[in-house]
Amino acid sequence: MVGGGVSGSFSALTAAKLGLEVAVCEEHREIGVPPHCAGHVSLSGLKLVGLQLPNNIVENEFKGAVFYSPFGRKFEVRLPSPVTCVVNRELLDKHLANLAEKAGAHYLLESRAESFLADPNFVKEVVIRRRGAKEALMSNLVIDAEGCGSLLLKKAGLQTLDRSMTVHAIQAEVDRVKEMNMDTVEVYLGRKYAQASSRGSYPKGKT
Repeated sequence: MVGGGVSGSFSALTAAKLGLEVAVCEEHREIGVPPHCAGHVSLSGLKLVGLQLPNNIVENEFKGAVFYSPFGRKFEVRLPSPVTCVVNRELLDKHLANLAEKAGAHYLLESRAESFLADPNFVKEVVIRRRGAKEALMSNLVIDAEGCGSLLLKKAGLQTLDRSMTVHAIQAEVDRVKEMNMDTVEVYLGRKYAQASSRGSYPKGKT
């Protein structure tokens, strides 16, 4: 397993539960650090994959959304119970890694994967640099969980994420915000907020 984030640790957990011998290579010295995006997660999705998160990981739950059109019109949706939540990403990463370790996965921290060694059909070895020294890890299966910026896939000439299909986002932490419903998500549409996501034109008088 390459990468000790959410995808990597959940894959490691699943594989370990199936009785496989699992090693997770994580380039940082601590799981979850530095922290990445917070994460807006579907509650039904968590249930579907069998994850029940501790209360300290879930920072907020949402049961409504307000959509604002490019022309300022508003459409609101309210549900009787929460459907999504925001999680503390650092704590989530640590929680999943802990579950994976308890299931038998082994974590190699400060280990950066540098290249694959593959035969015509399968990757069978990963070369890592661990605390300054190179090591080769043999494996029958390698899962690349580096994320959308995977360097290993590019080096191996394998298909990477289509950049035209990605959505760019900015995350910020703010305080002293007033007049907001804390159980509601607000979504703003239009070029004023997201240039790349609104290439078409809007007919006058339409939302």
